[in-house]
Amino acid sequence: MNRNQGRVVGEILASTTKTGQRSNSEYDINLTLGKSGVINGSVRLGHYENVAAVQFLRIGTPALRRHGLGTRLMQAFVAQSVDMGAVELQSNCVSQDALYMRAKLFGTHLLEFYDDETGCTLPIDFEQALLITEDIDNRHTHIEDYKTWGEHLGVSVDLSLIDVSGWERPRITTNEIELR
Repeated sequence: MNRNQGRVVGEILASTTKTGQRSNSEYDINLTLGKSGVINGSVRLGHYENVAAVQFLRIGTPALRRHGLGTRLMQAFVAQSVDMGAVELQSNCVSQDALYMRAKLFGTHLLEFYDDETGCTLPIDFEQALLITEDIDNRHTHIEDYKTWGEHLGVSVDLSLIDVSGWERPRITTNEIELR
């Protein structure tokens, strides 16, 4: 693995594709870091919402994990989404690693949890979410909240509170949008 001052060297490439209607546009965003990792999601822009949603984040092999690749891809996804006009990030949080990454990037105080099946806000904090994700990681059901929320735990962040000015932007290879 090529490394330069502790960071994996490589360019993040992105493709964006329009998938929605004119009044409520939706775009798919796919970012890749060579064969090391991929993140894809969507951005919905409209009159009532400007939301980015992460559907999938994967790092290629176990040997590549825990080197900041996922964090780097998430930052580039968020920066691209903000540039497009997104003001909120939503995603499923089905593992402790996913939850810790969001806490590292945004701070635990800015994470809000919801049931991604119903959309209802959950009255839990970061520590309680850790217990739920630990239970998901271990596939146990001894925590009562797992039975209630289980794998439907979502996390959202108000992106207007995040300074992404210094974050890496992907190089757009296929673009069907105009940035704001």
